[in-house]
Amino acid sequence: MKAKALFLVFVAVLLASNAFAGWVLTQTTQYGEKEKEEQTLYFQQNKVKIVMSEGTMMFDLDKGLLYFVNHDKKLYWAGKPEDMKKGTEEAQKMVMEEQMKNMPPEQREAMKKYMEQMQPQKTAPKKEVKVTVKKTSEKVTIAGYSGQKYQVLANGKLRKEVWIATKINVADEINRAKWEKFQKALVGMGGEKESYSVSKEYLDLVMKGFSVKSISYYEEDEKSVDQVTKAEKKKIPASEFQIPKEYKKVSLAEVHGR
Repeated sequence: MKAKALFLVFVAVLLASNAFAGWVLTQTTQYGEKEKEEQTLYFQQNKVKIVMSEGTMMFDLDKGLLYFVNHDKKLYWAGKPEDMKKGTEEAQKMVMEEQMKNMPPEQREAMKKYMEQMQPQKTAPKKEVKVTVKKTSEKVTIAGYSGQKYQVLANGKLRKEVWIATKINVADEINRAKWEKFQKALVGMGGEKESYSVSKEYLDLVMKGFSVKSISYYEEDEKSVDQVTKAEKKKIPASEFQIPKEYKKVSLAEVHGR
């Protein structure tokens, strides 16, 4: 009886740990014919972490905070999406001022006028984008997971092909309303062509699971390909989503090395 009781406790612990387990995924992104990079993604209890070669990005959806981490210099930036917008504008201004230092007066004046002309475009209202998601008959198995192919069209133009694996249930770790709010705030800083990514149709699709492969189509026939190479459901320690104590908080420009 004692052995049976211990076994039941052991099973209960295993089930509990699995219930609170997150996802760790490795994927590659291919730009054009040659440029290729690898990322590791972590999802657990409303926290998302993306580790790239140039640094790390983290989202804390409960706190509404975004983090950029420069591990080489032990620096980080933290703030809300609106803080990122302000920080990005300040960083761009610093770069422009640095570039204009050595310009002749007439060229510097021309650059200032150009920047003034560009300003209204930042605040111009975006046009509505009609998003259509089409399920195809194609399936593919990648990293041991079966993915169903969908096509995403914006105003009738193919923008993305996505192979969704429903068994990689990353959506279970994410509060959709909080994620949607976060993404809309970030896309608000981008161009109109990106707005399909926060449409109800697209969010309904990606919340089905995770894309083991996706092809994004841009202007001038450019594209990028993302593909998962490994997917593992596991308990992620809280420290994985924390900034090391010895790291210094700096401006957005500084954390990106400007």
